[in-house]
Amino acid sequence: MNNFAKFQDQLQAGAVFFKEHFDPKQAVTIVHHNDADGLSSALIASTAVERLGGTVRRIALEKPYPDAVTHIQTAQEEGVILYLDFAGRSAPEIAARNSKQRPILILDHHLPTPIADPWVMNVNPMFCGLAGDRDLSAAGVVYLFALELGAANKDMAHMAVLGAVGDGQDHGDAFTGLNADFIAAAVEQRTLRLASTGGVRRGSIPRLGNASVEQMAGDVTTLGAVGYLEAGVDQGLELLEQGYTDELRQSLAELQQMQQEKFAGMERTLRQGGLQSTEHIQWFDLCDAFYPMGVKMVGVFCSNLRDQDWLDPGKYIAGFQWIPDYVPGLGVINFDATKVSMRIPSPLAQRMFAGQMPSLLDFLPAATQRLGGFVDGCHSYSAATTVAKGSEGQLVTAMEEILAGLV
Repeated sequence: MNNFAKFQDQLQAGAVFFKEHFDPKQAVTIVHHNDADGLSSALIASTAVERLGGTVRRIALEKPYPDAVTHIQTAQEEGVILYLDFAGRSAPEIAARNSKQRPILILDHHLPTPIADPWVMNVNPMFCGLAGDRDLSAAGVVYLFALELGAANKDMAHMAVLGAVGDGQDHGDAFTGLNADFIAAAVEQRTLRLASTGGVRRGSIPRLGNASVEQMAGDVTTLGAVGYLEAGVDQGLELLEQGYTDELRQSLAELQQMQQEKFAGMERTLRQGGLQSTEHIQWFDLCDAFYPMGVKMVGVFCSNLRDQDWLDPGKYIAGFQWIPDYVPGLGVINFDATKVSMRIPSPLAQRMFAGQMPSLLDFLPAATQRLGGFVDGCHSYSAATTVAKGSEGQLVTAMEEILAGLV
């Protein structure tokens, strides 16, 4: 049996689990990430549930923080919970906090943790030998799951494509594997128009306007991540459903200006000596300098920096940003934590993909766990975890200690 056939079996088992516990009288709680991949996943899942006659309650999280998970799973609702685009690694923690024994289905593409629990099912392509950072995004996983719920859901292939573009799954090359299949399906359905040059990224989703797929993915992430604390997630979903409106364009302009100003100011600070460096890592601490932008933005900032000529191309990049003690739709939760996001400069990434240098998965999760931090949603080339405020330097030291035995 090939890897996709194995994953197909997982998807079928996930659909059976969902249908066994689905009750149209009880809202399905959809907990999802707040970037283009997470929002595309949420829209696919919401549409699939509604086509079954159900209703949904959507909650966007920047990570499946344990305290937020407890809040959600002990709520008055009793229906199925779907976790999308994260939580694969947190399955045991989620099960431990499921005191009401609610049926929980996790659909993710990050490095997962196996679990044997009658109330929690963890569906992930990485269990089957597929690459979660190249073969398909979370939106692709959710799209394939939606097909198991009903053939009518095949009309959402373009959302799987948008998720893959938002996650940068081509790595500078053409999309391959399952992502290529989604592209072909969307083109056949005429929900995706490829550009004569520039392929998928410069293509467009006709019913959502003339913007390129790349621009739309970027704009959805801007709304959901930059505007996370201020209704941006709802606007990102609106863009995916209806296309651009004057109100959305105005919101985008304001958020993009804020992002540009904060990024430019912090880059000046780092250039002027704000960047710290150890043997293998160059790092900085934003504290709350990016507020009110969401904490995904420290990762976006690291991505923007990764190939700047004033950075060391041979060192991993790490940035810290305080997590606000507030979750839209849930209220105040005292996290007292900071998020670290890591990226890899292109020359170092080439060595990593060639097996000559450790990937982020080889040392960041282990270092975080040494400090009692929270790990979820890591890829080999792009990763993030959380630790207690004030332990930023200790995490860097722990990573260096682990790297010393790997390099």
